[in-house]
Amino acid sequence: TTTIDGSAVSGLGTILLDGTLNGVTIGGVGKGFTIIGSDSPSPGIEWAAFYAKGSASNISILDNEIRANGDAGLIFEFGITGNNIVIDGNE
Repeated sequence: TTTIDGSAVSGLGTILLDGTLNGVTIGGVGKGFTIIGSDSPSPGIEWAAFYAKGSASNISILDNEIRANGDAGLIFEFGITGNNIVIDGNE
């Protein structure tokens, strides 16, 4: 499995979905990633291994190992508009 390590990332998420997105798949059955988050240096801002903001449709997050390693494993920002978001088979 491929590891995506957020310790060298400076931002909201190791994987950041931002803007208007349609038809994005992260991982897949038997094809998932290990996604490692990091800790925000600012106590008022949460970072995540997987962070989404904006507008999202037809998004699948499948069969990944998601590690918070600090703040959060998965964040969908308040006010995000979305439909048909599938989160399944993750650890």
